[in-house]
Amino acid sequence: MRFVVITGDPGVGKSFLLDRVAAVRAAPRVWGVRALAEVPLSALAHLVAPASTRIELIRRLLCTVGPVICVDDFNDCDPLSQSLIERMAAEPERTVVATVRTERGLTPDVIEPLLGRAGTRVVAVPELTREESDELVRSELPGDVSASILDEVWHRAAGNPLFTVQMLRSAQDDGALAAQAGRWSSTGRLPVPRSLRQILATRLDALPADARDAAEFLAGLGRVPVGRFTSDRAVGLQTLLTNGLVTIEDRGDGRGASAGFTHPLFAETVWERTDLLRRREILTEHLAAEHAAPAPDAARIAVLSLDLDGRVAPSELMPALRLAAGGLNASVVLRFTTAAIARAKGDDLEEAVRAEAGALVQLGRVDEAFEVIRAALRRLRPGRAAVRLTLLLSELMVWAGGDQPGAARVLREQRRRYPSWVRLPRAAFAVAEADGLVYAGQHTEALELLERRARPWDGMDPELAVARATVRSHALAQAGEIAEAMASLAVADAASTSEVEVAPVLRSLVMTLWGAPGDGERIAIEAHRVAWDAGFVQGQAFAALAAAVAAEHRGDPSATLQWADRSATAAEAARMPDVLRLALLRSSIAQATSGRRVDPATTARLDAVTGGVGFFRHQVPLAHAWASMTDGDLDAAHRIMAMAVDDAQRDRAVGSLGLLLHHWMRMGRTGLADALAAVPLGSPLADARLALARGLDAGDPVVLLDAAEQFERHGMPTFAAEAIAVAARYRPDDRARLLARARSLAASVGSPSTPLLTELSEAAPLTRRERQIAELARDHRSAEIAAILHLSVRTVENHLARAFKKLGISSRAELPSQSDD
Repeated sequence: MRFVVITGDPGVGKSFLLDRVAAVRAAPRVWGVRALAEVPLSALAHLVAPASTRIELIRRLLCTVGPVICVDDFNDCDPLSQSLIERMAAEPERTVVATVRTERGLTPDVIEPLLGRAGTRVVAVPELTREESDELVRSELPGDVSASILDEVWHRAAGNPLFTVQMLRSAQDDGALAAQAGRWSSTGRLPVPRSLRQILATRLDALPADARDAAEFLAGLGRVPVGRFTSDRAVGLQTLLTNGLVTIEDRGDGRGASAGFTHPLFAETVWERTDLLRRREILTEHLAAEHAAPAPDAARIAVLSLDLDGRVAPSELMPALRLAAGGLNASVVLRFTTAAIARAKGDDLEEAVRAEAGALVQLGRVDEAFEVIRAALRRLRPGRAAVRLTLLLSELMVWAGGDQPGAARVLREQRRRYPSWVRLPRAAFAVAEADGLVYAGQHTEALELLERRARPWDGMDPELAVARATVRSHALAQAGEIAEAMASLAVADAASTSEVEVAPVLRSLVMTLWGAPGDGERIAIEAHRVAWDAGFVQGQAFAALAAAVAAEHRGDPSATLQWADRSATAAEAARMPDVLRLALLRSSIAQATSGRRVDPATTARLDAVTGGVGFFRHQVPLAHAWASMTDGDLDAAHRIMAMAVDDAQRDRAVGSLGLLLHHWMRMGRTGLADALAAVPLGSPLADARLALARGLDAGDPVVLLDAAEQFERHGMPTFAAEAIAVAARYRPDDRARLLARARSLAASVGSPSTPLLTELSEAAPLTRRERQIAELARDHRSAEIAAILHLSVRTVENHLARAFKKLGISSRAELPSQSDD
């Protein structure tokens, strides 16, 4: 490469990247300064002294600068410096690395001729994704960061790393961000960074009055149809475009081309410096234009009305609320719901409360969501709306707050408001109560309650039918009845009137427990993506946990650790102790099965988690058992597992029991076939586990290989490799071939290291000569190898035969790419 062009919008990190390149390559730096763009040689003056001829300038530059030169803002360099830099890039063994500022992806004209040349490479630096934005916030604010902070930064900084960091640091300086007991929360709206305010004010003040007027007009709405810019404002808009402050695009919303600032914070900054009377004048003008539009935007009308005087007619507010809940950020939704709840009644009140509770949960403000629903229940008379809100409150208290006992109390209180003979509330509250019991691990009681008080009937409300089938599926999964759990999910699908997939995280879990972890992981990852896009922290925690469970069943410790860490981060932000425990458990398992010692900090963090009711609590001892295994204390590991299995058997936690017994076998324990046989079967995973247990107990390679075939067929290569590795102990003549097969399966998921796979590292290694001949054998015949190494052909053949036996192969075609693998 002769010319490397780093492109990107302002603040995405181009200069940061260039700094690293300059540091690593010890390269000189050059800066383009727009104010000096007309001064010849201003960019290069610090590197080369003036000369009387261009040839002399080039000679001096080549003698001064090494093989790499780094240029910041190439497009702002003076023409002479640009020309000399381009000439230097034409020299052999020299490379220019330059940043070029784009505006919404458009490169300046001066750089266009360079982009198509041979030897030029463009490196585009994009804005941050939502996930990267959250990671950056957490790196700037060590500790527990509330979801509302993450959401606000994402929507206002719009993925710009420079603005993100500046906003957070300004907020700390101004006291808008504070940390208490290691948890960050905002005490007010995060301020626009002072540096941005100053820079933008300087740029605006240098513009003509019509441009400043157009900027204020645009800031009042954020995005304005181009047709509204008339006369002087159109001229001002063109000036803003020329100066890179505004872009014009057609977003395909039927409103035609519209103008908007190149970054949302620009609009906030301009609006902040606009006086109150001028603001009111602009808002009134926009409101009149929205009402007169061929297709009035209800959300915009509601926002403008609230900004003007805080009064919005209910007929305008509810449509606006629906639009906002479907596509805008949670903070905008809260503006509408606060106004709607004060005015709405009946079904409208329920809808507004649902929207507000959802937005609050999305922002991690779960306790506030509870109180909003409770207040609405006090206003609502008994009826369908009150029943639906009660179910929502119970669901949130259980799954977002981990408070199953509290949810049960709410259900009892609300049930007293309805006569016992009214079917709908009786069945609905029973489903909600069963849902809480499932969370608490009392699946047997949940199933009995559904059959006793919430049996389906003709004409059952579709939403209730879906909820009943979903809760029943979850209870059946915990009971180990996976086939029935899948059938119950099919009932939920049939009853649903929505196009959205029913309970994707539960579906992922059921698919994994059935024996299809690949499908389970795919569903969970998609659910996690949706939760990220919505900023729904609780959804992120559950979906990432489901992905970690699926990756664990595939036997991939790297993926398990990645998803477990994501789940733990989200669970901490959302204060979900039960999910946090399970995420840390998966992290411990991933560390242990990747051949590492379980980090004591992980188990200490697990032990420090308080609260919750112990969702899937029977699995948690696995973390300490695996930690003991990696510490070499096998007796402690087996004692922990024995107590965990007894606990699960006593509480009839069948789903967890199957997992515990399988992990105990993976630790080398035998004699578990009878215990596994007592666990309900009917799924490929359960069948394969039982075959493994029977093969281990009997030392039967045929049964072990059958278990391996079942595991491999259903996408669990590590479990298959473990079964094959043990089978190799009982097949000495076939040992090398079996170990090679096990090694290949394990390699497909990163070559994990577990007690049952120790056989793989104990295979007889190739001697130096065997390795040398095996490497040559991939491309040469035996006679050629003999000539190369000055050996006899027979000696080569003997060495090759011994290598094939150790590797478990029978021909040159099967030789691995690295003979020591």
